[in-house]
Amino acid sequence: MADYVLGKDAVLYQGTAAAALGSLTEMSNVRDVTLSMEGEEADVTTRAAGDWRATAVAFKTMTLEWEMLWKPDDAGFEAIKDAFLDGTEIELAALTGARETANSEGPKGTFVITGFSRNEPLGEGVTVSVTAKPSLFDEWVKVADDTDKIGPFTLTLAAGAATLDLTAIPYGAGTYDASTKTMTRIKVTNKGANELVISEGASNGYKLFGGGGDLTVPAGVTVDYPLADAQEVGASYLALDLAGTSTQTSTWTLWFED
Repeated sequence: MADYVLGKDAVLYQGTAAAALGSLTEMSNVRDVTLSMEGEEADVTTRAAGDWRATAVAFKTMTLEWEMLWKPDDAGFEAIKDAFLDGTEIELAALTGARETANSEGPKGTFVITGFSRNEPLGEGVTVSVTAKPSLFDEWVKVADDTDKIGPFTLTLAAGAATLDLTAIPYGAGTYDASTKTMTRIKVTNKGANELVISEGASNGYKLFGGGGDLTVPAGVTVDYPLADAQEVGASYLALDLAGTSTQTSTWTLWFED
């Protein structure tokens, strides 16, 4: 296992202000991202310090800078441009790897775009240099190193129904047993023409949400949902029931942690 991180593997995500990490979209039209963080110094020297001044860190500052190709049809480019021109906020997460990759880390928060400079070098592609600063720092993301990503795999309904056993999830040529683990994220793409409802199983049901409740995926839509209070998988908590129509299909990716 490599003990270094390559810049090409880092990921910058964007989305609507205050959106959860799981709902953000990767920006692929990005290169040379720089994350700068500094602490403002406060002089806390007293007579007790003797001959040396004492310093404490007061406020911290953060700046994200990167370059993008000028691509009007690129969703990420348009989102950044609109945030600058409209003076609106945008959610950003700058991680050292994908959000599902163990040990990926970096800041996530609500940002404003303070710089959007177009570069037009002769004989090269037009680019834009972007500067972003947080208006609200959410968290320093650190993906646990014991996270298991299972999928994508496909589920097909029979007569409009199916049950997913979390101790026997389709995985490669066999199955994955999530016993004693907790689901932390669920991503489902509904490939059917009608909504897909995911609920606690009628027998040995598993609650995706601490207080119970269903997850409904509209037709043709992908739902990528982080879970904060799902149950630990066990003999009495292992089944999810699916309800739709006929032989409706869906693709799934699930994340579990110890």
